[in-house]
Amino acid sequence: MTNFYKKIIKVMLIIAILLICTGSVSAEGNFTALQNEIDNSGNVLEISQDYTFNNATDIYLMEGVILNAKENFTLNGNGHIINGANLSSIFTIAADNIVINNLTLINGVSMSGSAVSATGENITLNNKFL
Repeated sequence: MTNFYKKIIKVMLIIAILLICTGSVSAEGNFTALQNEIDNSGNVLEISQDYTFNNATDIYLMEGVILNAKENFTLNGNGHIINGANLSSIFTIAADNIVINNLTLINGVSMSGSAVSATGENITLNNKFL
């Protein structure tokens, strides 16, 4: 086998490894992705994956995903997990009439509350807190 073909095989192998690693990293969302989904949704959001706080990308969300401009909003978790990674709160809710259903909220920490800090009115949480 010539050196040219050996180099091509090495490059293809590196590309394959990078594609595999990228696919496994994107299997779970971070808090920034969840914040963007909420901000760009209508009155109801159906989430389809788990989310974990990532210290590298979510540093501005240390107090959790923010719900302050979404009045009359429902977040349906569909059995997924939101993980504060023992580094962040999970939700900060300042809006009114918020419903969060069917989520498991784990490892939330904060000075103002663990998983959820809520100052809005009529907040309904139908979830598991671990």
